[in-house]
Amino acid sequence: MSSEPANSTTNDAAESGATPAPMTTSLMARLWIVPAIVVAVMIGVAMVVILFGASSVSKKASFKELLAQIESDSGARSLSGTVLSPRAKQTWQAAQELAVRIKKNDLTDEDRQAALAGLGKVVRGLKGAGSTAGGDPRAVEASMALRQFLVVALARLKVPEAIEPIAGLLDEDDADLRRIALQGLAEMHDVDGVQARLPAMYPLLEPGQPTEVRMVAALSVAAVAKRFDEVAIRQLSRMSADDVEVRLAKATALANLGSTSSKLTLLNMLDRQFWQGLNIDIGQSSGATRKLSEREIAQRICGIAPVAARLQHPDINEMLEDLAANDPSVQVREAVRQALDDAAAADEATVGHVG
Repeated sequence: MSSEPANSTTNDAAESGATPAPMTTSLMARLWIVPAIVVAVMIGVAMVVILFGASSVSKKASFKELLAQIESDSGARSLSGTVLSPRAKQTWQAAQELAVRIKKNDLTDEDRQAALAGLGKVVRGLKGAGSTAGGDPRAVEASMALRQFLVVALARLKVPEAIEPIAGLLDEDDADLRRIALQGLAEMHDVDGVQARLPAMYPLLEPGQPTEVRMVAALSVAAVAKRFDEVAIRQLSRMSADDVEVRLAKATALANLGSTSSKLTLLNMLDRQFWQGLNIDIGQSSGATRKLSEREIAQRICGIAPVAARLQHPDINEMLEDLAANDPSVQVREAVRQALDDAAAADEATVGHVG
């Protein structure tokens, strides 16, 4: 996920006269659920930059030196929710630089093996680490983001050996660790063996889980499962969705798997009036909400358009064609036209309907 969406959320709120919401990881998961389906809800590097600023790690630091910094701190302070010390700050900066190099594939075979061993050890060490709740709120966010950063960095190695330590966090007591594990598996959707972990992901769709976990679970199942996977579609279809955010996540997940069973929700998600009437929780304990800005609405429609267009459903296509011709946003018109063109050009084997 790029840093632009995260920054634009705050900017849009300011432009509309609303008080900008604090940019927490849970808020990111909620506000960006529709565009996030395209990238399997990965918060990624932008989240850490927003929370902590750009990395000051020297570009001359070797891969092993970065790993050594992470392992030497062992994440004890950085992952506990206590106030960040300079040493702990160096740890997340090292993790940030490490993830950037992995994403750019800027590593040798020796680096890759060292990263697999080092990150695997740290991620396994998260089991039983407990919740980051309590303490200074900024330190709590820092701890949670660092956990996520380390898991995503390991996932980006794209090797089967990374599946086990990440999947091992799916049954943790800490809800944030369960969510982060889901995101890590979604990042590894194209790695051999990850689909075998789907049965362990399904229980996180159930009502007893926190809203953010259920949202990410739905989207992650859709990212990992093959298109038209009957079991995955059945599990998602059974998912209760009284919460509007869970309902949107369920609909996008089913659409990504080729199911039209949430067609009405998809039509709502392509409707400006639906988004204009929605109140968004800004993540404060007071329960305060705000309306989406016009720019945010446009971004959500752009995010769901490619998913909806792939279904090739007449009712959905009719609405997409209307948006392409008449929506007031140039961004929406262009994105929807591109989505329709891409869907029309797709191989017939990859489109169709699952009842």
